Amino acid sequence: LGFRFSGALIDISGGNLLVLLILTAVACFILGMGIGAITIYITLAVLVAPTLIQMGVIPIAAHLFVFWWGLTAYITPPVAINAFVASGISGASPLKTAIQATRLGICTFILPFIFVFNPGLILIGSPMEIFVAVVTTTFSVAALAVSLTGYLLTPIRWQRIPLLLASVCLVVPNLITAISGFCIVALTAFWQIRDWRAARVTKGVP
Repeated sequence: LGFRFSGALIDISGGNLLVLLILTAVACFILGMGIGAITIYITLAVLVAPTLIQMGVIPIAAHLFVFWWGLTAYITPPVAINAFVASGISGASPLKTAIQATRLGICTFILPFIFVFNPGLILIGSPMEIFVAVVTTTFSVAALAVSLTGYLLTPIRWQRIPLLLASVCLVVPNLITAISGFCIVALTAFWQIRDWRAARVTKGVP
């Protein structure tokens, strides 16, 4: 079954690693619904991880990718076990809680793709590669979070789109795109600081 499953994923992806990762993520999400974490990993390590390794992904990155994506079903509808438990405690709507959990946890869906293409994020590589990967990913996730929530120091509106673009630029392993992403984040931060100070002056706060 594992051999046939791996072969099928590679055939469908046409040998494209990004397409294979997306298909693998979907497969991991479906297989991870409603079962425990240990069972999820054992199942995915047998069925899915060999496919990524066969395509040249570092083994530890491949196994972490499938395990990570297998656990996303815990906060994502239709199962969303953790979100449903939380809604039972808080008394909120289970479906609304699950949707909000998915929205707040969207960064977790992107990180596995990052450390497959940039192993420095999981501390594989030279000290400089690890440092660059950690810094760029931190800024990328922060930019994505601010873009989705619409707030930094003050509410943001049209800056959401540039920040979303910056988050994408920062995860691409390219110097030019990374610098572009940093510039967008810096300009947005400058704009926010200016608005924050203006709001304090308006309120009479020193």
